[in-house]
Amino acid sequence: MARAAQVAGLSAQQRLCEAAASVLEARCKELEAHTRALLHEGGGEALHDVRVDLRRLRSLLEDFAPCFPERARRRAAKELKTLAAALGVARDSEVLEALLARHLALSAPAGRRALASLQRSIKEQRALEQQRLQGALAQLQSKQPTARLQRLAKHAREAR
Repeated sequence: MARAAQVAGLSAQQRLCEAAASVLEARCKELEAHTRALLHEGGGEALHDVRVDLRRLRSLLEDFAPCFPERARRRAAKELKTLAAALGVARDSEVLEALLARHLALSAPAGRRALASLQRSIKEQRALEQQRLQGALAQLQSKQPTARLQRLAKHAREAR
């Protein structure tokens, strides 16, 4: 899992909403970088990193809620939650398939038949989930979510 990068320029003297904007902008850059890695590398750790970024952004919106317009904040949080759900199903299937493959390799012949059947079912389910995953990736690639979050950061900087 990728560690969250330090946010340059934060200080105890900074206004809360100014700090929120700085953190939000930094986390958006991380999301964009991890999204590029996911599109380039595929699943695995890159998928996990994007999910973590989405969770961090949702938490940030909740923790700094007074700094953002309520309606826009809720809309952004809902969008992040929807994206995270789509990616979560893909990640869960990926982890399950890898775990099953390890068990399959270690199991007795009789158990292998049953596990092989389960493995086929999981692969079929993953194929169906790919459409939902591709939709989420297209939305992330379009940078709509980060553009919306950048507007929230701008509003937080301008808040008095």
